[in-house]
Amino acid sequence: MGEELRAFVAADTARLVRLVRLVRAGVIKVLHVAEPGAEPAVVPLEDLLDALCDRELRRDGGDEVEVGFTCVLTRSLANALR
Repeated sequence: MGEELRAFVAADTARLVRLVRLVRAGVIKVLHVAEPGAEPAVVPLEDLLDALCDRELRRDGGDEVEVGFTCVLTRSLANALR
C-alpha cells in the first residue's frame, strides 16, 4: 500500500476520523458491499483505514454504484450523546 494512497484516503476520511467516538459507540457503522446484491459487512474501526486503502475493496470509478463503502447511522444521535 503506497504512502501517497494512504495520505489521500486519510485526508478523504478526515470527517469520519473526527467521529471516532461515535463509531466506537456503535452510533455509526461503516459497511462494505463486495458485489451487487451481497450482504454488507461491517468494517471494524481498527481496520477502516487499511480497508479504504485496499484498491480491490474501493472499486473507484466502477459502474456498480451499490458496491463499495457506505456509512449507516445505527442509533439516534441524541441518545448517543446522553
